[in-house]
Amino acid sequence: VCSSDLPVLGSVRVGDYPNYFFPSMRQKHKQLGVEEYGKLGFSTLLIHSTDGCKHNTGKKEVPIITANEQVFSLEVQQKGISTANSCQLFTYLQVQSEEKRDVVIRMFKEHFESKNKFLENAEQYFGEKCKVYSYECHDMKFLHILYGNVGWNSDNGGFLLCGCNRKEGKHQCKIIDDDTHKKLYKKARSYFQRLLTSGRPEHEAIKLTNQWAAMNNCGVNGLGIDPKLLPLSRVRFDVMHLSMNVTRRLLSHLEQMVSRDYNIAGYRLETKMLEFLSFDQLYMWKEGHGASKFEGNDLKKFTYNFVNLSDWFREKSIIDVSGSNEWDSFLQALSIWPSINRFLIEQRADSDYEDRINEFEKEVELFYECGRNLFLVGKSGDEMARETTYIHILRYQIAEHARETYKRHGLAIGIFSLESTERRNCESKYAFVNHNNGKGNFCLQTLKRNTRKFDVLTPKPPAKKQKKK
Repeated sequence: VCSSDLPVLGSVRVGDYPNYFFPSMRQKHKQLGVEEYGKLGFSTLLIHSTDGCKHNTGKKEVPIITANEQVFSLEVQQKGISTANSCQLFTYLQVQSEEKRDVVIRMFKEHFESKNKFLENAEQYFGEKCKVYSYECHDMKFLHILYGNVGWNSDNGGFLLCGCNRKEGKHQCKIIDDDTHKKLYKKARSYFQRLLTSGRPEHEAIKLTNQWAAMNNCGVNGLGIDPKLLPLSRVRFDVMHLSMNVTRRLLSHLEQMVSRDYNIAGYRLETKMLEFLSFDQLYMWKEGHGASKFEGNDLKKFTYNFVNLSDWFREKSIIDVSGSNEWDSFLQALSIWPSINRFLIEQRADSDYEDRINEFEKEVELFYECGRNLFLVGKSGDEMARETTYIHILRYQIAEHARETYKRHGLAIGIFSLESTERRNCESKYAFVNHNNGKGNFCLQTLKRNTRKFDVLTPKPPAKKQKKK
């Protein structure tokens, strides 16, 4: 799509999907005792996940994109392994670059061609009874680059699967099917090519195409991977980042509401928070950086204690919340969120999972309505102006994906998480700092270490907790 032909340093495992990638992952599962996929009557998943992160040498930061594949199924899960385990993550490519469109296209075009050929002949590898589905689970920025969509924070066309616009309020969200997406992609490509033919510089043509696509083409700008290679229906959103995004939004709004009467209510709230926060975490909260600086484990502590905090505000807080519709709605949202979060992170699906999905839909609808006039309101007072991409996905798309995942695979929506990918990034950073000579191709040295982890280490099921006597 773009004209940049500059060389990019990187390292890749030599081999194609059917003859190298899949046999390597298959051997890993045989170590766990999984002799056959689909034995329990459900389909198998191929999950492709990618993330970019800065590797710090102490003197400079080097951006590296890491690409991974993994095979997962109900049989693998019953051996005690989850998609959050990085030992079964097959890292096949690392590139020393920022997440840029031209780099991403060059990185993955050949990989998707090889993978699609593998999927066409999947019966040879999985048997006739076992169906195989491929999914793309990346962070939001990477998904929009990969599929050729306008920025994920755009007010118009910023939602990848539906093309809805921010501030629409109540509406019917309809997911774009693969055939429609191909037409939108073709239309956008033609628009982009006409701009180039008319003599526009490439950077200007890209900018104008994004503006046109946001208003007239459901956000599809035609600058990503061809949908013939990568259908839109393969997209699955990362529930880990979704959960963190919504929790931060709730904390940010709680800070705003408490700051109105900080001298009294704030002091008593901090005393309450010391029941589950450390002094360092409380200091971050007092400085007003909590919502943006808290990481996963910190946010978990808040999520697990939101119901407790909500009860405390109603019963013991000096703030009179009984006569305030604003406080009542917000405390209701706080009380609902832990249940929604548990649904998102669950990887095991019990026999009543379909009932749990129906319950989840009702909870999310109530949560969304509670936030309509609170944490989704813009600074100028515009309703839904702060509806993030993740909140829109939570409201309109997660339930449908959960039903499809359970029907196809007998698994819960929590399997689509970048937790293992983030863990692989940490392992890569450690190898980068401790096991490279600071010269030449950094990716070659880190990928060797990641390869060794995959080849040597065997995933271990989580240890069972023993009851204290």
